[in-house]
Amino acid sequence: MENITAKGLKSFGEFPSSTVLLAYLISAPFLHRVSSLRVFGQLTVPFAPQHTSIFVPGPPSDSETPSLKKNDGLSIHSELLRKGLHILALVIPFGMLTLDRSVVVSITGVLALSCIALELSRAYSSSVNAAVIAVLGPIMRPPEEQTTLDQVEFSGATHIVISAALLSLLVPAKIGAPLLAMFVIADGLAAVVGRNYGQLQLPCTEKTMEGFFTFGLSGTTVLLIITDFSFLLSLLMPFISGFLEVLPFDINDNLYVPTTSSFILHFIFTLSI
Repeated sequence: MENITAKGLKSFGEFPSSTVLLAYLISAPFLHRVSSLRVFGQLTVPFAPQHTSIFVPGPPSDSETPSLKKNDGLSIHSELLRKGLHILALVIPFGMLTLDRSVVVSITGVLALSCIALELSRAYSSSVNAAVIAVLGPIMRPPEEQTTLDQVEFSGATHIVISAALLSLLVPAKIGAPLLAMFVIADGLAAVVGRNYGQLQLPCTEKTMEGFFTFGLSGTTVLLIITDFSFLLSLLMPFISGFLEVLPFDINDNLYVPTTSSFILHFIFTLSI
């Protein structure tokens, strides 16, 4: 891959990182409002205000604290299958690097809208939801299966596709694609290690120290292999992403970790101009 330099970034004709960050910050409240569909957080749908509730993170009680290995109702085998499905998403960053940007934006945009339409269809129609569960039930988390009109639950795969659409639109492919690929691989490995071998639970989260370092080290390895980033940058970005991953936000990590880390890297390169 061609080495990314500040000069090279300008040649892409992309938005300045200040514009990207400003758009991200301005849109955040709106996106969180849209998250009443539970795309981002635990809020109920806006057209049912009588049920509207806001989730405020706090330390779970003993009865609410899940086990480290099966905190979401999935067996280790099912978790492996789930992450295997996410690995298929690596075709997206590959396409981001090899296809024309307008083509990638169009494809990822259509995919994202299609996934959102399917998720909303599951909430509106119990038969559609039952059909999806019949196919993907073994790798779906319990809240994803229980999606309703009052609280629509988007799947992890849908969040990844939405992330890809945002990255293809807002940041250069040579930033968004490697960080998306790094996240998909590192997140899968961290989940396997954390659920099987995790013993040291991080404060205010269900994540483990073992999973965190697996994410950071495997992400560093991926970036060293697929990019020409410096060693320091290849080490820094996965641990920034890992830190974002373990923050106790009620926002799906498949959405905010790849996008936020890509915006941060875009900003870093802009500062070097």
